[in-house]
Amino acid sequence: MNLRRFSVSILLLTALVVPASDAAAGLVSYSGTATANGNNEFVPLSLPKFDANLGTLDSVAVTVDFVKVAGTFSVNSTTSTAATVNDDPSPAVRVTIRQQPSNDLGFTQIGATNFDFSVSQTLPFSVPGNGSQVFDVVQADVISNILQGISTLKFPNYQSAGGLGSILFEVRNNPVINISGGVFSLDAIPVTLQTVMTVDYAYTAAPVPEPSTYAMAAAGFAAAGLARWRRRMARGG
Repeated sequence: MNLRRFSVSILLLTALVVPASDAAAGLVSYSGTATANGNNEFVPLSLPKFDANLGTLDSVAVTVDFVKVAGTFSVNSTTSTAATVNDDPSPAVRVTIRQQPSNDLGFTQIGATNFDFSVSQTLPFSVPGNGSQVFDVVQADVISNILQGISTLKFPNYQSAGGLGSILFEVRNNPVINISGGVFSLDAIPVTLQTVMTVDYAYTAAPVPEPSTYAMAAAGFAAAGLARWRRRMARGG
């Protein structure tokens, strides 16, 4: 290779260097839904972890929305005395949200918090003695954006290489229905509450090498190539 051809090769190598941009900010969000029956038992809700390969976490925020109350409940008067479903206080779902005990997420438990709903019948409503009545649940305005920012000390528990694993929460729904009168039974298990949880991961992307880094590498290749060429010329080849 003569000097002219070698110089052209070095220029082409340098032209292949791609200018790099500064580290960029990013945001990844995940949402999950859980429907809790009115039996006061926790149901799981899981969300993906942050992929630590994307960069460095800057903030983690968890938002809870109670989006839908639905179903029915029934009141059965088991004696000759009527049972009365009252509207003071109004029927409600008593909600509890917490991190699953096996997870250390820095999430402060929500609840038990009451969210009112209404029914298709006008309250107060009297159920005749030895009779029964099914009440249809009518959704009220129970949507509530409850946001928690997570401490940086807990960030390691929210991330993994490849985003493997989950962050785990639990949702519980215990209907509050005020009944008076005779002896009665109440079935509120079909009263369901739908909960949506969202986790927002704000992060700084892993920095890309500066253009000067590429330029230094290209210069190093050029110097090494020039040295080889000179040795070959000195040997007469």
